[in-house]
Amino acid sequence: MQTAVVKALSVILSILVLLPRLPSALTLALLRSYNDSAAQSARVGAIRNGRIDQADEQRFAAFDLTDETVRYNEVRTIATHNSYKKAMPQGLYDFSKIIWGEQKFKSTMYEHDTLSAQLGNGIRSFELDIRWQVNGFKIYHNGLPDNGSTCPDWKLALEELRLWSDANPGHVPITVLVEIKRDNPARNPLYADMDEEKFRQLDQTVADIVGAEKAVTPADLMGRWPTLGAMAQNGGWPSLAQLKGKIIFLLHPDSVYTRLYIGMDPSLKTQWFVPAFGAGETAVYPDDAAFLIANNPDIGLVRPLVARGCIVRVFMDYDRVYNASMKEAALASGAQILTTDLEKGVVLPRSDYVAEFPGGYTVARNLPAQ
Repeated sequence: MQTAVVKALSVILSILVLLPRLPSALTLALLRSYNDSAAQSARVGAIRNGRIDQADEQRFAAFDLTDETVRYNEVRTIATHNSYKKAMPQGLYDFSKIIWGEQKFKSTMYEHDTLSAQLGNGIRSFELDIRWQVNGFKIYHNGLPDNGSTCPDWKLALEELRLWSDANPGHVPITVLVEIKRDNPARNPLYADMDEEKFRQLDQTVADIVGAEKAVTPADLMGRWPTLGAMAQNGGWPSLAQLKGKIIFLLHPDSVYTRLYIGMDPSLKTQWFVPAFGAGETAVYPDDAAFLIANNPDIGLVRPLVARGCIVRVFMDYDRVYNASMKEAALASGAQILTTDLEKGVVLPRSDYVAEFPGGYTVARNLPAQ
């Protein structure tokens, strides 16, 4: 009983201490969303007007990009985790620590540069979290206070990717892993769950903004093969040369949304996203499993999947922390998409370490699986 009373008094005291700081914290939270949107709009507008750098693609690659024998599944890229993420402003973070405790948001205090800046540093794979809202598809991590984003508007993010790609037509293909997030409608009244109509809207945004000449669809990857699984398992991946200058959109595994999306057309011939699956789901989706997510770089798990013909995503570091053994396992696993929080140009956390392949490259090559 005494413990409960002490806790209640402690909460009341914390609230009283926080009250004077509440207006400034709320102002920070509200202004942040507006400022993020304004910054994205201004940046994409500038890119439309030609303010974009051209990259020396070969400088990022540890092998000859003109080699026409290289298959796409032999190409390895450095990817960023929650590629849109912005850290909370320090004032808002300090306020949140008092309410929720020291550890609640500690792991969220990392920040990437813009998508086009990351591309300019050699990143060729992104992870974007989106949710459907009545004001359009939006990209951010969570609700307040962890909602900072360099690219909150999905359509403008697509345009930024396309414009950068147009300005750098020979680039290594970019993969964009899209995770559909779920929100509590009570906390976000603009939100609604996905259904077939919303997935059609999502497909249409890629069709309209990126277009058939640049977006790589499941049908494009299948080619003459009847399914994605057959293509992958029979060494049918397109060559790197065929996919240069292209963008591949992947749908993050989800027990409900994956089935819903595939069910819209089980042949996948009309969809714009390539479904990705968990590393243990190849038996559940044998016809569709070509891209797999294995967050832990377990060599014993990942190498057989790569040898099977699949493209696998793993983490090479996690939770903003460099781990030498984790990086070593990721490199040795043969996984093609290696995800990091610590890429070149990362805004936070500040560190002398940079996640890259040996030699300082962000694009490398696997030898063909035996």
